[in-house]
Amino acid sequence: MKTVSTFDLYLWNLFVPKLSEESFKNRLVCLLAVSYISVYQLPRKCLVNYFRAKGSDMVIDSEAVIMNNQEVLNQLTEAIASSKRNGSTAGSLRICQTDVHKPNYKYSIGSFTINYLIHDESIEITLKSGYHFQLNPDRLTRHLHGWFHSLTTKGYAKSFEIKGNPWTTSFPELLAAKKKKKAERQPKLSLLI
Repeated sequence: MKTVSTFDLYLWNLFVPKLSEESFKNRLVCLLAVSYISVYQLPRKCLVNYFRAKGSDMVIDSEAVIMNNQEVLNQLTEAIASSKRNGSTAGSLRICQTDVHKPNYKYSIGSFTINYLIHDESIEITLKSGYHFQLNPDRLTRHLHGWFHSLTTKGYAKSFEIKGNPWTTSFPELLAAKKKKKAERQPKLSLLI
């Protein structure tokens, strides 16, 4: 999996910056981008659900998303620590797509919200994301997003919600996982799809 992430990092840091925003007006370039994204299992499932126009929610593994993305784990542990210091028993955290490094999650859930409830010794965590394409987002692939948005408005595709199953863990377990993963080098991405 590390090889796949390294290739994806290479693609976004060396190849994609050479493309212009206007290049995504070309449907062939858009189809190549969608084909690349479809190589990954979860993005492929999301695209199938989107184009079948059912709009039914998808449930994914909250633990896998968080534990497979170092920056997400870091932000979550910091948010929970802050909540505990302030005496709060619940919190919400918005994760940006640039903080999601594994392609399987970056191209499917993108940006998402993590909700957590702090109990005595346990923490219940869920996540939620909307799978939709915006009309004119501020990103390199805005023309691709615009094209898919038009398919939604014409009824050829349908937006839906991605929900993470409830995951119960403890703060010490999250801290231990953070410490263990700290040694792993995670790619730093600067572009959004």
